[in-house]
Amino acid sequence: IADAAGPALDQECKQLIAGNKGSPFPAGTAVKTTAGNLLFKCVIHAIGPQYKDGKQQEHPLLFSTVLSSLRLAEDEKFTSVALPAISANTYGFPLKDCTNIVVCAIKQFFADFPKSNVRKVILLDMDDAVCNSFAREVNNDHRNTLVCDNNDVRYCKLPPLKAKWCWQDDDDEKLYCDHDMRTIETAFQQYVKTWTASELIIGCDNLTTGTIVNYQIHFNPDLKQILKNKPNALNSRLVCGYQLRPDTDTPRDIIRYPVVQEEEDSPSVVYQPKPLDSYNLQAITTETAWDITGITNESVKQAEAAIRKVIDSATISEPFSINLSQDLEDHKEQLIKIAAQQQIEINFEQECSEQLQMTLKGLKANVFEAKLKIALYAQDILKTHADNADELCPPEEWGNQETECKLVEIPRDDPNFIRIETRMKETLDKVKIDKIERVQNMRMWSHYAFLRRELKKELHLMPNLQIERELFHGTNNTQPSEIYSGEYGFDMTFCTSGRWGIGTYFAQNASYSCKGYAFKLPNGKRQVFLAQVLTADVYDCPSEPSLRRPPKKNESISGRRYNSVSGDTGGSKVYIVYENRVAYPAYLITFTC
Repeated sequence: IADAAGPALDQECKQLIAGNKGSPFPAGTAVKTTAGNLLFKCVIHAIGPQYKDGKQQEHPLLFSTVLSSLRLAEDEKFTSVALPAISANTYGFPLKDCTNIVVCAIKQFFADFPKSNVRKVILLDMDDAVCNSFAREVNNDHRNTLVCDNNDVRYCKLPPLKAKWCWQDDDDEKLYCDHDMRTIETAFQQYVKTWTASELIIGCDNLTTGTIVNYQIHFNPDLKQILKNKPNALNSRLVCGYQLRPDTDTPRDIIRYPVVQEEEDSPSVVYQPKPLDSYNLQAITTETAWDITGITNESVKQAEAAIRKVIDSATISEPFSINLSQDLEDHKEQLIKIAAQQQIEINFEQECSEQLQMTLKGLKANVFEAKLKIALYAQDILKTHADNADELCPPEEWGNQETECKLVEIPRDDPNFIRIETRMKETLDKVKIDKIERVQNMRMWSHYAFLRRELKKELHLMPNLQIERELFHGTNNTQPSEIYSGEYGFDMTFCTSGRWGIGTYFAQNASYSCKGYAFKLPNGKRQVFLAQVLTADVYDCPSEPSLRRPPKKNESISGRRYNSVSGDTGGSKVYIVYENRVAYPAYLITFTC
């Protein structure tokens, strides 16, 4: 874009940075410049976040980037905007998450501005995989999903920069981007506190090649003496170290400039997204329009007939059928969307048992592509049904079980025994395991597996969320048999109080459950459970004894709650659930320590 726009765009970018006190613009924002030689009104520069691990506000920042870009287009009274998958390629954002957030943000924009000047948003990319991901995402119903119902994705703003960082080029100083400045400043502040060197690698965007180039950042070991001799050195320009590109082995000085913090004129207004509308994808068929010029009317008619013949020969109408188990009306809606994507007509025939019959009409290539996508859709549905059925079955190692409940001791060389022993020794180095028994309670497992499947469905828009955790639980004075042989397993009626209210408590570290809450046998040995717990969407908070269930995610928008609560106590992370049957006592461990 920069090459096609010409030098005018580059010059205006420099002016924007100069007007921003020489600092780059932070992720989550957008600015505009001239389009230069391009035949557009302007270029909107959407500053997307670099993806690290999904825990550095990447999702809300990308949402803010898209929303900021569209708001800028609205302010300028533009009627159309073209958006790529911002941050997906160069900045490593997972494609599925990226296209989901971009589409959600677009729909959120139109919900916030129902009478917007923007009438068209074009989603595009040079990569077919990205375009296909966009095509799938626009079909999804995003009402009551992440944007509106979860604090993970919302319009947000980064705090002001504390320092500006540059590196010394051959000619002048070059600015790092906002993300890299924050990363370097955080590492620098840690270095100044401890004077301990740590490895820091930043990935800089090479604007020439469109790739990320890694640089090692090294802070000067003599900084401690410099600051001791001149305590105010950090209040002005200071060479703090150097960057090194491993493949060239050429060091470049890195320079720090302090940024004077200014008080905001007015307090920040919390962004409250409006409920999203529903969207239906439709194929639009326009009337045939052409202009044929010929010497005689007869030649024009011959040409028109020849063109129609070519179109008719390329158009086919084919019957097609697929096997689907249930919910045929819901499946029809999905198939209509596939047909719209492929720009063909679809007509459903009379239903026959579990077979859905249809006729597909359109250009031959489009019909063939639609048949493939419909067949893959049916295959995915049937596979999902099979997987769901398998998910409800007891684990394979249980074998054929005639009794409702039994304990099976697992051998010491079994991988699960070794795994559990290793986990316990992480926080109990002197533990000696007498035996580990697998709890095989058919009825309890059935309830637990069903709830796990339903929870996965409910939270399917959060694919990276850890639904289930393996955690320790001590029964204190309660016989373990009351847990593993009962119907409810871990029963909340046994709890009367706790630091996070009345619930069932589980611990990440074995030391927490084994030392203070293990059940003591007459022979001096102790017992604890290692349980499978449906923690899912966790609310982490300080101690709150008044809790009776997890708090709501966003009370002003919906009544949905978190699935569990977590906190820190006794040297361990603990998780609390507030309903029965969301934990299964997988193993009973007998030990001494």
